[in-house]
Amino acid sequence: MIRKITTILLTQLLLITVAQATSGIEIGMFRDHNAIMLLIDPRDGSIFDANHAAATFYGYQRSDMRQMNIEQINTLTPEEVQQEWSLAEQENRNYFLFRHRLASGEVRPVEVYSSLVEVNGKNLLYSIIHDISQREELNVELAQSETRLRYAEQVAGIGHWTLDLQAMEYQLSQGSQELLQIPYESIFYEELKAKIPQHYQKELSDSRQKLIEEGIPYNTTFAYHLPSSDKLIYLNTHARYDAASHSLFGIIHDITDFTNVQQEQQRQRIIFTFLAILVIAAQLAIILFLVHMQRQKKQAQARLQEREAKLSGLIQSIHDQIFITDEEGKVTEYYIADPQELIIKPQDFMHHHFSQFLPPNVSDLFEHAIRKILEEGEPQQLEYQLTNDDKKRFYSALVSEMRTINNTTKGFIAVVRDITKRAEAQSQLQQRERQLRSLLENTPDLIMRFNSQGRLTYHNPSVSFLFANNLPKYLGGTSCDEDIEMCDLLQEGVADVFAKQKPVTVELSHRGIFGMHHFECRITPELDDAGNFSSVLAISRDITERRENEQELLRAHNFYLTMLDDFPTLIWRTNTENTCDYLNTTWLEFTGCSFNDNSHDAWLRNIHPDDTTRCRQVRQHAFQARERYQLEYRLQRHDCEYAHMWEIGRPIYDLSQRYRGFIGSCHDLTEQRRSEEQLAEKDRLILAQSRQAAMGEMIGNIAHQWRQPLTSLSTTIEEIQDAKEYGELSDEYFQELSNKAHSAIEFMSRTIDDFRNFFQPDKEKRTFNIAEVVQDAINIVEASFANNGISLKFSSEDAPIGCLGYPNEYAQVVLNIFSNAKDILLERKIADPQVHIHLHTQQDYCRLCIEDNGGGIPPEHIPHIFEPYFTTKEQGKGTGIGLYMSKNIVESMNGTLKVHNTKQGACFTIELKCEV
Repeated sequence: MIRKITTILLTQLLLITVAQATSGIEIGMFRDHNAIMLLIDPRDGSIFDANHAAATFYGYQRSDMRQMNIEQINTLTPEEVQQEWSLAEQENRNYFLFRHRLASGEVRPVEVYSSLVEVNGKNLLYSIIHDISQREELNVELAQSETRLRYAEQVAGIGHWTLDLQAMEYQLSQGSQELLQIPYESIFYEELKAKIPQHYQKELSDSRQKLIEEGIPYNTTFAYHLPSSDKLIYLNTHARYDAASHSLFGIIHDITDFTNVQQEQQRQRIIFTFLAILVIAAQLAIILFLVHMQRQKKQAQARLQEREAKLSGLIQSIHDQIFITDEEGKVTEYYIADPQELIIKPQDFMHHHFSQFLPPNVSDLFEHAIRKILEEGEPQQLEYQLTNDDKKRFYSALVSEMRTINNTTKGFIAVVRDITKRAEAQSQLQQRERQLRSLLENTPDLIMRFNSQGRLTYHNPSVSFLFANNLPKYLGGTSCDEDIEMCDLLQEGVADVFAKQKPVTVELSHRGIFGMHHFECRITPELDDAGNFSSVLAISRDITERRENEQELLRAHNFYLTMLDDFPTLIWRTNTENTCDYLNTTWLEFTGCSFNDNSHDAWLRNIHPDDTTRCRQVRQHAFQARERYQLEYRLQRHDCEYAHMWEIGRPIYDLSQRYRGFIGSCHDLTEQRRSEEQLAEKDRLILAQSRQAAMGEMIGNIAHQWRQPLTSLSTTIEEIQDAKEYGELSDEYFQELSNKAHSAIEFMSRTIDDFRNFFQPDKEKRTFNIAEVVQDAINIVEASFANNGISLKFSSEDAPIGCLGYPNEYAQVVLNIFSNAKDILLERKIADPQVHIHLHTQQDYCRLCIEDNGGGIPPEHIPHIFEPYFTTKEQGKGTGIGLYMSKNIVESMNGTLKVHNTKQGACFTIELKCEV
């Protein structure tokens, strides 16, 4: 059965989650992720692995879960699993809904997201599980709440409606749809109005208008023609107005039975009166008839009381607090959704007069409201605050009168709403208004408002202070005599803002009681509630100090420019147009030109033709990006010779951080470049000396390589002579000896070719096999080392190791190290001289280690071992350039050459980056 279930699951997953299939999974992410994850073998349903989150959720150890089967967790039967797969495919879901059993026995609903993955070559189901038990509980509670509300509407015979006053469209609840027999949730006002008699239409419209404009409660009874049978029913509706959404929210309920009873009573009374006058004899029948009518009245009252009880239950679901008092003001009933919201405990106010538990000031408000209700007959709105645990709560109460059928006062009802948040928001708004007013009155900036005619309508105290308190007489005017030029500029700016409907900035000047003041005025448009430009706001900031600072900065700037004339460095400067406007005296003397000759782009003409294009490109990019740059080029001196210059340029800004151009300095690098060329020539000379020394060493190696073939060639010649002397030189024997001689000669020729290749420098870098180059170097010195009793041992990884560089130069470095090792082993007369060569890779680098057993290098010599002309050998036995050149060669290939002492001797390490 497991195999069958797994096969069906795999088929469904391939159809639903094909876009999510993947070939592998990151084990670290799987193990440590917070989501619940399982790996399931699709063949038998066994759990291959579970992460920590899964073990915590299910309550098992990870090791225990690896021994479990998915059937031990999933509580659905195979038929239920099949139904869920089919349902997921129909609903186009990429997850499944199962019920899993935890170790504690608890069963929880879960969502399972699965995909097919490959782990270590094995196909597994990768499942992510989400616990949805809390979400299901919330859905059940929500469905129950909706059912209760729908039942309340059905039982009470009422419905809710909302009217969007802008679109004139009703939104109806299910109860409203059933009462009005309208099969849809929304209907336009005009469509609904057609089913209401005309005189009721006017009454409904007037009540709605009074509610919106005057706040008079909306409580109206009207007749309505049912669409199905055109039957006339009577409905009562009351509503509240929400100004924020410009909508009405109301409740409607059927009072047809009550109305019919009233109409029937009125009709029966007329008949009774008529029969009493005409038929005294029918008195008994009339009495019986009245008894019957009285019974119907009681039944109608019972139905009305029942509906009132249902309405009371509906009221209890409202978030507002409702308090009902008798005609004396004693609280008889209260309704509140959350009792925790009550500041006063029920036992303190139930059956008590409101003056006994409310503060005197609040009690007086209710007393006044009740008096006005009794006098005017209209509900009263009042607001008050109460304190609880040093926290103030604000409330809004709507108090209305309750009347009996006989139109006598039965009591009062107060609907109380907590408006603390609104009150706090209003308080914060008022505080911010005070802060803004204080800011406007105390800011040193000048603030003025002008209307669309350009007339001054407002100014803050700073404006009055500037004009010595003479400006108030100009309020409502278009200009002032205090400073005609300043006012004209201001009026022009105001007119410009109204014309372009965009902010403008103007600069103004005014000579006041403290001297000349300069202002930067920002004029911006102001919008009214309709979004039209009604006025402009001019905010002027005193920039007198900034202007003075700018003048001082200009004076300091000119002073520094005077100082720069005497600098030994070449200094230049450009303006915002990137045109040169300053060259110091050093520059002019260096180039032998005058400033007029160097105006505009002419100051760049002394740059070497080969460097001109590059210089222009670098400078143009820096000028556009306004960023620092460095540049080297050749500049023609006054003697027509070119000097190497190092130029540094950077942007300059004023105190307002406005871009003012570039300034740069040029340093003469001619002597430095000449020294570098001399040093390079010295390096070339050292390299030549190194090659000559290496060549001498190689000649010795050639001699060792040739010793054996020369001996063999000499022996072959002697054999030929002996064979001829004794008559044994046959053609076959002669040919054998001749081939042997040719082999020796060919070996000697190859040796010469191999040695010649080492002295042919590579022109370009190329990828080469380090093991082959090292083996070639060993072949060259092997005979010489063997002749001196030195053992060479080479070990390498099996895989070929490739690097980018110069293979011949690399071989020369290896030969230099071999030569130094041989010299030190012979010099110190080591009993069993050995050189170990080991080649291996470490991360992305290949490392060649050459270690001898010659006792090592004195520690004080190691820091200087790669310096030119440094040697530890006796006078005349070493030049001290071999290791220096070796280090330069390795570094030219972006590698490193290092040395350190070991227990046996010295170990040289060559490290290059591997090429893939």
